[in-house]
Amino acid sequence: MNALEKKAERRLVTVLFADLSNFTSLCHEIDPEESVKIANIAFERINKVVSANGGMIHKYEGDAVMCLYGFPVSHEDAPERAVKTGLELLGIMPDINESVHSQTGIKSGLDLHVGIHSGPVVVSEVGSNEKKEYTVMGNTVNLASRLKDAAHAGTVLVSTSVYRTTRYLIEYQDEGMQTLKGIDTQVKLYRPVKLREKPEPKRGIRGLHSPLVGRDSEFEAIKEKIRGLEQGSSGVSFITGDAGIGKSRIWQEIKDFIEYEDVGVRILEGQCIYHGEHLAYWPVLQILDQIFAITDKDNPDAIKAKITEKVSGLLPQNWKDIAPYVGQLFSLKFSDELDEKIRYLSPRDLQLKILGSITTLLEAMAEQIPVLLAIEDYHWIDPASLAFIRFAFGSRDTRNVMLLCLSRDGMDEEFQKVKEELRTKSQESFTEIKLNPLDRYSSLELTYNLLEIPGFSKDFKNKVLAKAEGNPFFLEEIINSLIDSGVIVFEDGMWLQQKKLEEIKIPDTIQLVIASRLDRLEENLRSVLQMASVIGRTFYKSILAEIHEDKKRLIGYLETLEEYKFILHLLSSGQSAEDVEYMFKHPLIQQVTYTSLLKAKRRKLHKLVAESMELLYKDRIEDFVELIAQQYASSDDFDKAVEWLLRAGKKAKSNYANENALEYYRSIVSIITENAISNPQALIASYESMADICKNTGRNAESIENYTKIFDITEDGLIRARITRKIADTYQKQSMYAEALEHLEKSGEILDEVKRNIHSLERKDDYFLERYTLYHHIAWVNYLKGDFAEAKAYSDKSFGEIEKVEDRKEKSIAMASALNVQAAVMCRTGETEQSYECYMKAEKIFEEEGDLSGLGTIYNNCVNYFAEKGDYISCIRYLEKSIEIATKTGNALGEAISSFNLGHEYLNLGNYVMARDYLERYQKLNKLINNRLGEGWAAETYARFYEEQGMKDKAMESANLAIEIFREVKSEIKEMGAKLTKADLLTESGAYEEAQVLLCQVEEYARKNSVTDYIVAVHISRGAILERKDPEAALAEYHKALDLVKRIGWVSGLSEIYFNIGRMMESMNKEGYSEYYENAKKTLRETAEKITDEDLRHSFLNKPFNKRIMSA
Repeated sequence: MNALEKKAERRLVTVLFADLSNFTSLCHEIDPEESVKIANIAFERINKVVSANGGMIHKYEGDAVMCLYGFPVSHEDAPERAVKTGLELLGIMPDINESVHSQTGIKSGLDLHVGIHSGPVVVSEVGSNEKKEYTVMGNTVNLASRLKDAAHAGTVLVSTSVYRTTRYLIEYQDEGMQTLKGIDTQVKLYRPVKLREKPEPKRGIRGLHSPLVGRDSEFEAIKEKIRGLEQGSSGVSFITGDAGIGKSRIWQEIKDFIEYEDVGVRILEGQCIYHGEHLAYWPVLQILDQIFAITDKDNPDAIKAKITEKVSGLLPQNWKDIAPYVGQLFSLKFSDELDEKIRYLSPRDLQLKILGSITTLLEAMAEQIPVLLAIEDYHWIDPASLAFIRFAFGSRDTRNVMLLCLSRDGMDEEFQKVKEELRTKSQESFTEIKLNPLDRYSSLELTYNLLEIPGFSKDFKNKVLAKAEGNPFFLEEIINSLIDSGVIVFEDGMWLQQKKLEEIKIPDTIQLVIASRLDRLEENLRSVLQMASVIGRTFYKSILAEIHEDKKRLIGYLETLEEYKFILHLLSSGQSAEDVEYMFKHPLIQQVTYTSLLKAKRRKLHKLVAESMELLYKDRIEDFVELIAQQYASSDDFDKAVEWLLRAGKKAKSNYANENALEYYRSIVSIITENAISNPQALIASYESMADICKNTGRNAESIENYTKIFDITEDGLIRARITRKIADTYQKQSMYAEALEHLEKSGEILDEVKRNIHSLERKDDYFLERYTLYHHIAWVNYLKGDFAEAKAYSDKSFGEIEKVEDRKEKSIAMASALNVQAAVMCRTGETEQSYECYMKAEKIFEEEGDLSGLGTIYNNCVNYFAEKGDYISCIRYLEKSIEIATKTGNALGEAISSFNLGHEYLNLGNYVMARDYLERYQKLNKLINNRLGEGWAAETYARFYEEQGMKDKAMESANLAIEIFREVKSEIKEMGAKLTKADLLTESGAYEEAQVLLCQVEEYARKNSVTDYIVAVHISRGAILERKDPEAALAEYHKALDLVKRIGWVSGLSEIYFNIGRMMESMNKEGYSEYYENAKKTLRETAEKITDEDLRHSFLNKPFNKRIMSA
C-alpha cells in the first residue's frame, strides 16, 4: 500500500466557494500588476476570516477561492462555521474596498457572491514524486460552485443540507426551487440573512415538548418484570428510543443487577447487526452458541457433540425430535435416523420445525431456571430471526421465558409491525419502556459516574450538558473526545480537568464527534480500525490478522484502540488466543469509520476478508456462507460474489428464510446486470428461484414478473417450457384456471418444438419428465375445476410420457404421483374401486422406492375410498399411519391434513370429543402453515359438528365463514360444498326458498363438472325441502339419490337414503316401506360391524340420526 493510497479517503465536508464580483470588469480597466495587488489585498482579508472560523483555503481560481470546513480535521459544526464565514465575508467587503483605495488609489467597487454545500467528497493526495497536492472531488464540490454562480453580488446561497443543520443558528430567506447549470434536477436554495439573536436548541424535534426524565423509573419497571420472571411469569418487554439514547447502557445495568443481586434468571442474548438483514438467524445463532458453548474453533463434529449432549440432557425423551433441526442451522449431519426427519421436508415445513425446536429447547432450559432472552438492536433484525420471535412469542405462551428487545422506533418496517402484534397478543404481559432524553440532573449524574471528575466548573458543566442534550451516547463520546484531546487526563488514579474547555471545540453531531476522534488517531491505528470496520460490528482478531500487513504489532494496536474506547474485547469461556473477538463500542463508530474508506479500498478489503474467511473456516464453511457471500458481494470479484450468493440463496431457501433468499438472488441480478457480466445460468437460477419463492408465498404478480424475465435470457426450449408451466401454476394457485390452461397450452407448444430436435438433447429424460409434468398439471387444474373427464384424459396422457423415461427412480416416483392424481379423479367421479386400485399401486411404488413423503400422501388420500365404503376404522388406521410418517419426516402440512381428516372421521363415528381434539390440533397446525383454504375446511366441518350437537346458530356462523373463505381463495368446488351444508341448515330452520336457491347453484355446478357426490347430496337435500309441499316429488328425489349411490357402489349415506324413502312411503301410506327401513338398519349394522372398537361402535350407533334409523 503506497503513501498516496493511505491518505486517500472519503469524508463529510462543507465546501465554500467565494467569487469577487466586478473584479473581471475592473481588470479590463487597470494594469495587470494592479490587478494582482488588488486580488492579494482582498484574498489576504478573506483568508483571515476563513482561518478564524476553522476553514482551510483549498485553492484559488482566478478571482474565486475554494474553502473547506471539516478537513483535514473534522468539525461537527462545519456547516455553521462556513455560513458564519460567508456572512462575515460579505460584511468585510467595504473594508476591503477601502484598503484597496488607500493602497492603490483605485475605487474598486468589489463585492462577493458565495455558495455553500455540505456532503461527501473524496480527498486524495495526487501527483508525482516531484509534485503532490490534495484534490477534493465529488458532486458536493460541483454543487457548491454552482450555488456560488447562482448567488447575486452581496449574497450567500446554501443548499438544503446546510440549511437543515444551521437553521437553529441562522435566519434564512427561502429562495425556492431553482435550476442550476450542470445540475440535472432543480435545487432548493436558501439565503442566510443573519445570526439569530437567540439561537434555537440544536437537538430535539420541533413541536415536541416532552419533559426530560431520568432512568430510575424505567430501571425499576424492568427490574419488576425480571423479578416476576424469577417467580415463574413470562412476557415481552421492549426498551425503545433514539440512537444513542441509552438502551445499551440500561441493558448493561440490567445484567449487572441480575449478577450482583443473584437473581435466579439466565441471560441469553443476541445482537442484530447493521446491514445484517441478509444474515439469516444471526442473533438466534448467537443465542445457540451460548446455549451449547460453541466457539469459533469448534469443528462440525465438536458442535454436533455439544448439541447432542445439551439437548439430550434437557430433553432425554424426545431429543431426537429437536437436535437435527437445531443442527440444520449449523449445517450439521447426524445419523441416518435423525437426518431422515429433514430429508423429505419442504422448506416451509423445515422452518417450522426449526422454530419449534428452538422454542422447545428454550422452554426446557426455562424449566430449570427462567430465561431472559435479549435481542439488542432489534431494529436491524433479519427476517428469519423475526419469524422466530413471531413464532415463539406471537402465537403461543412460551413458559418461563421473557423476551427483552432493545430497539429504535420504526414506522412501517416489519420489525415494528411484529412488535405491535406482540403487544396485542401479550396484552397485560407486554411492556414498552420508552427512553426519553435525560434531564440535566441525570446527565450530570451520569457524567460523574463515568469519570468522577472533581471540581467541575459551572461553565464546563453547562457546555458538556448542552452538547450532550440528554443523550448518554453523545455524552460518553464527548467525554472521550475531551480525553483524546487532553482536556481531561487520568493521573494518580483519578480523572482531572487539564485544560480549559475553550481550547477544544466539542462536536455537536454524533457522526462528526466520531470523525473528530478518528482524525486524532495515528495512521497505523486508524488503518486497523478501518480494516476492522470492513469485517463488521464484531470481528475476530484472526480475520483481521489475515488482512493486516503487520501481524506482530496488531495485538498492540487493538489494545490501544480498546484503551481509547473505540472497541471492546468480548470475553467468552474457552476463548483461545487466536479466536479473540472484538466489537466496535457503538455501531455508529463502525459505520463512520467504514464510510471514511474509498469505495475502491472497501472493495479490495472485502475481497481479502472473504478470502481469509474461506481459508480460516474451511472446515465449517457452511456456517459462514452468508458472511462470505456478503463480503464478496461488496467486493469487485463479481464471479466469486455470484458463486457465494447462489450458495447463500440456496441455503436460505432450503431453511425457508425466504426474505433472506430473495435478497441474495436480487443481489446476484444487480451484480450481473450492473456490471454487464455474462452469466446466464446464474441469472436464470436467480430469477427462477425468486419466482418460486414469490409463488409459494402468495406474491403472484412478482412471481410472474420474475419468471417472464427468463424469456429474455434464454432460447432453450426446455427452460422456456418449464417456466411457462410454472407461470401456469402461479395462475392455478389463484384459481385463475383459464389463464393457467392457456399457459399450459403454450408450454406444450414449446415442448413440441423441443421434440422436433430431441436428438440434440444431452438427456432425453428431461424432455419426457417435463412433458409428463405438463400433463400432470393440466390434469390437476381440470380436477380443481371439477372437469373430471378432462382431468382423467390428461392423467392418462401423463402415464404415456412416464413410460418413455429411462431413469428408473424418476420414472417410478412420477408413476406413483400420477396414480395418486388419477385416484383422486376417480374417487370424485364414482369409480370407487378403480380409485382404490390406483392408490394401492402408488403405495407399493412409494414403499419400494422408500419415499416416506409419498407414502404419507397415499395413506391420507386413500381414506376417501374407505369413507365412501363406510369403513371408518380403516380410515382411522391409514390416517394414523399418515400422521406417524408426517411426524417422522417433519411434514407439518401432512400432519395438519391428516389431523383434519381424523377429526372428520371421528365426527362420522359420533365421538365428538376426539373430533374436536383433532380439529383443534389441525387449526393450530394450519395457523402455522398459513393455509387460508384450510381454514375454510375447518369452518365447514365445524358447521357439521355444531349441527349434530344441536348448536344451530354456531353451525350457520361456521357455514357462512366457510363460504366466505372459499370464495376469497376462489375454490368454487369447495364453496359449493359449503353451500350444501348451509342449505341443509336453512331447510332445518324452515328457510326453504333460500335453501332451494343454493341447491340450484350447486346442482348446476355439479352436473356441469360431473361431481357425483354433490349430485347425490342435492337430491337428498331437495327431497327434504319437498317433503312438506310435494311428497311424491320428494320421494322421487330420494330414489334418484339411491339409484346413483347404488350405481357407483357407495355405502356412506346409503342407510340415510333408505330411511328417508321408508319414512316418506310410510307417511304416504304406501306399501313396502318396512323393506326400506330394514335395508337402512341392515346397512347401518354392517357399517357398525366394521367398527372393532366397542366405544366407537356405541357412539356411532347413538348418533341422533342413526338412533332414529335403528328405532324405525
